[in-house]
Amino acid sequence: MNFNPVFMMQHPREIPEVIASVHSVVNIPRVWFKAFIEREVLEAMNNFVAETNYSHYFVSSDDAIIYKKSFDACLKYCARDNLDVFTGYCNMHIEKPPNVLSDVSNIQLSPLRLVSPRGPSVYDYGEWAKLKEVFDKKGLFRQYLAGMALSCFSRETLLEFPLGVYSNGFAGDHNISYRLQQRGVKIWTHPDAFLLHLRRGWRPMHDSWKVGKIVPQIIYELDVNEHKAVPEGISSRFCVDKMELEVMPTSKW
Repeated sequence: MNFNPVFMMQHPREIPEVIASVHSVVNIPRVWFKAFIEREVLEAMNNFVAETNYSHYFVSSDDAIIYKKSFDACLKYCARDNLDVFTGYCNMHIEKPPNVLSDVSNIQLSPLRLVSPRGPSVYDYGEWAKLKEVFDKKGLFRQYLAGMALSCFSRETLLEFPLGVYSNGFAGDHNISYRLQQRGVKIWTHPDAFLLHLRRGWRPMHDSWKVGKIVPQIIYELDVNEHKAVPEGISSRFCVDKMELEVMPTSKW
């Protein structure tokens, strides 16, 4: 298969650090789906998949900083024909106070559940893997949640399993992951594919929220087409120092 990927960003907010990281390290065609609610952004992404012919589609949220090392790892493993779905991962949130990363990742090491068709509850997820546990793993390993932190799907996969939400209008990551799980499609990740999730505490970020304030739009940056590692001189710390975060020693970020 000719590896010809594209990056799709769910973009309800304007977070400068995240935008800077994307422009710096995501060196493949990029499409920004700006100011959509979750149901509508996933429908727009499905339409883009149907109307285009890229080999693989990255889906990422707009509240996680992407590092060069992370993106290079995702490119490397997404290009493998023997992997069904590959995803990056992130810390669940940043504690405030103190200003340190939580030791909880968005990785699920046990199968997802779904009691109500309206959408998952907290009990439909297993225990979240600890970051140190993930950082200490060697090589690829299976997990059960494509958490939209650089989740990569082949075109064929998204045509068979379109992105979607539950009737409550949310939980798009659980929705596609659960359907993949039910059909035996495996989701893989790697310790190198870490993103920094900027959410402080457990509540979603609503900083610079654009939904309902501007007309939804799709911004195409398709002239970027060099899916290879970017120069080592590009920083992979993006404002982490400026944020005065006490990053966990095991993370090496």
